[in-house]
Amino acid sequence: MSDDLQLQARVALLALAFKAKLPARFDKMNAAFKQCTLDDASAEHWTELHRLLHSLNGAAGTFGMAALGTQAATIEHIIKDKLASGLWHSGDLDKIGHALHLLQSEL
Repeated sequence: MSDDLQLQARVALLALAFKAKLPARFDKMNAAFKQCTLDDASAEHWTELHRLLHSLNGAAGTFGMAALGTQAATIEHIIKDKLASGLWHSGDLDKIGHALHLLQSEL
């Protein structure tokens, strides 16, 4: 097998592993978001959710799931902007929760 074919085969295996681990990634994101909705939520909770989305964004594009990455990036930027400004509105949690739900429906 040529080096190119071996590389393609390895990337295909990595993509399959990435897709197989998506439900666990979403479980982590849902758990992080749940922490963000609590009355005592802190910037650390939002930073963790942001980190998870950022990781998904980067990996999704690598493994041929650009739309998933784009949606993750959209939520990631909303959170980043809110953390930077410190201005949260009553509908922000609903907006982010709905966006996370839509992100998962991409599967």
